Amino acid sequence: MEFDKQAQIACNNLMADSNLVGPISVIGLSQGSLLARYISESCPFNGDVKRMVTIGGPHMGVANVPNCHKGIICNGINFIAKSFVYYRFFQAHIGPAGYFRNPKNLSKYLNKSVFLPDLNNERNFNIVKKERFLKLE
Repeated sequence: MEFDKQAQIACNNLMADSNLVGPISVIGLSQGSLLARYISESCPFNGDVKRMVTIGGPHMGVANVPNCHKGIICNGINFIAKSFVYYRFFQAHIGPAGYFRNPKNLSKYLNKSVFLPDLNNERNFNIVKKERFLKLE
């Protein structure tokens, strides 16, 4: 599923829970760290996020398929991933495609990625996100 949709579902679940009022803390592990940041910065639920803890999160994205960095097979897999990751089909159906950040093709990343450029405030700067992030303890 598109990573942006995963984040919106998490936010909608928080907003639907009438028990979540007032300040909360969020914790994210690995790609869940990106969801924790999305909730902290972008989710308009009834309350604020006071604390956010993330462990091993790909906050600046991934530039290769995880655990595939060297060797002829990995080189081929990463070549294919880098060639097709920003196509709409892959952005819509493979969650990690939303936080794939190819440093050798930043313009395509900024224009085609459905999630990470917005989370990192790299396109269409959003002062509210920045202010919410700065409010974290």
